[in-house]
Amino acid sequence: RSLGLELDRTALHCLVARLVPNSPALRAGMQPGDQIVRIQNRPVTTPENLGRLLSSAKTDTIQIVIRRAGRERILTIQPNSTAIRKHHALP
Repeated sequence: RSLGLELDRTALHCLVARLVPNSPALRAGMQPGDQIVRIQNRPVTTPENLGRLLSSAKTDTIQIVIRRAGRERILTIQPNSTAIRKHHALP
Protein backbone atom coordinates (compact mmCIF):
# COMPACT_ATOMS: atom_id res chain seq x y z
CA ARG A 1 0.00 0.00 0.00
CA SER A 2 1.20 3.44 -0.79
CA LEU A 3 0.07 6.84 0.41
CA GLY A 4 2.35 8.70 -2.00
CA LEU A 5 4.55 10.52 0.46
CA GLU A 6 8.14 10.75 1.64
CA LEU A 7 9.07 11.13 5.28
CA ASP A 8 11.77 13.34 6.76
CA ARG A 9 14.26 10.66 7.80
CA THR A 10 16.14 13.12 10.06
CA ALA A 11 13.10 13.87 12.23
CA LEU A 12 12.37 12.14 15.53
CA HIS A 13 8.73 11.61 14.52
CA CYS A 14 7.08 10.57 11.27
CA LEU A 15 7.08 13.97 9.57
CA VAL A 16 5.90 14.31 5.98
CA ALA A 17 8.68 15.83 3.85
CA ARG A 18 7.13 15.63 0.38
CA LEU A 19 3.93 14.46 -1.29
CA VAL A 20 3.72 12.84 -4.70
CA PRO A 21 1.47 14.81 -7.09
CA ASN A 22 -2.09 13.42 -7.21
CA SER A 23 -1.29 10.90 -4.45
CA PRO A 24 -3.88 9.56 -2.00
CA ALA A 25 -2.23 11.51 0.85
CA LEU A 26 -2.24 14.78 -1.10
CA ARG A 27 -5.86 14.35 -2.21
CA ALA A 28 -6.85 13.68 1.41
CA GLY A 29 -5.36 17.01 2.49
CA MET A 30 -2.00 15.95 3.94
CA GLN A 31 0.73 18.60 3.74
CA PRO A 32 4.52 18.68 4.10
CA GLY A 33 5.34 19.18 7.77
CA ASP A 34 2.40 17.10 9.01
CA GLN A 35 3.29 14.58 11.70
CA ILE A 36 1.64 11.17 11.30
CA VAL A 37 0.47 10.26 14.80
CA ARG A 38 -1.85 7.25 14.47
CA ILE A 39 -3.15 4.82 11.86
CA GLN A 40 -6.38 2.98 12.63
CA ASN A 41 -6.03 4.13 16.29
CA ARG A 42 -2.58 2.57 16.61
CA PRO A 43 0.37 4.86 17.42
CA VAL A 44 2.95 5.54 14.73
CA THR A 45 6.43 5.74 16.25
CA THR A 46 8.88 5.17 13.39
CA PRO A 47 8.83 5.02 9.57
CA GLU A 48 9.15 1.24 9.81
CA ASN A 49 6.19 1.10 12.19
CA LEU A 50 4.20 3.24 9.73
CA GLY A 51 4.90 0.74 6.95
CA ARG A 52 3.86 -2.22 9.10
CA LEU A 53 0.63 -0.53 10.16
CA LEU A 54 -0.25 0.32 6.56
CA SER A 55 0.42 -3.18 5.31
CA SER A 56 -1.51 -4.81 8.17
CA ALA A 57 -4.65 -2.65 7.77
CA LYS A 58 -7.58 -4.94 7.04
CA THR A 59 -9.78 -2.36 5.31
CA ASP A 60 -9.53 -0.46 2.04
CA THR A 61 -10.09 2.86 3.83
CA ILE A 62 -7.56 3.92 6.46
CA GLN A 63 -7.98 6.57 9.13
CA ILE A 64 -4.80 8.51 9.79
CA VAL A 65 -4.43 11.07 12.57
CA ILE A 66 -1.97 13.84 11.78
CA ARG A 67 -0.70 16.74 13.87
CA ARG A 68 -0.49 20.12 12.12
CA ALA A 69 0.23 23.41 13.87
CA GLY A 70 -0.36 21.78 17.25
CA ARG A 71 -3.82 20.39 16.35
CA GLU A 72 -4.72 16.85 15.47
CA ARG A 73 -6.82 16.08 12.39
CA ILE A 74 -8.26 12.88 11.02
CA LEU A 75 -7.69 12.03 7.36
CA THR A 76 -9.53 9.15 5.71
CA ILE A 77 -7.49 7.70 2.86
CA GLN A 78 -7.81 4.84 0.42
CA PRO A 79 -4.21 3.98 -0.50
CA ASN A 80 -3.60 3.61 -4.25
CA SER A 81 -7.15 4.75 -4.96
CA THR A 82 -8.81 7.89 -6.29
CA ALA A 83 -11.66 7.83 -3.78
CA ILE A 84 -10.72 10.05 -0.86
CA ARG A 85 -12.97 11.36 1.88
CA LYS A 86 -12.69 14.82 3.37
CA HIS A 87 -10.75 15.40 6.56
CA HIS A 88 -11.93 17.06 9.73
CA ALA A 89 -10.30 18.53 12.82
CA LEU A 90 -10.52 16.83 16.18
CA PRO A 91 -12.19 18.82 18.96
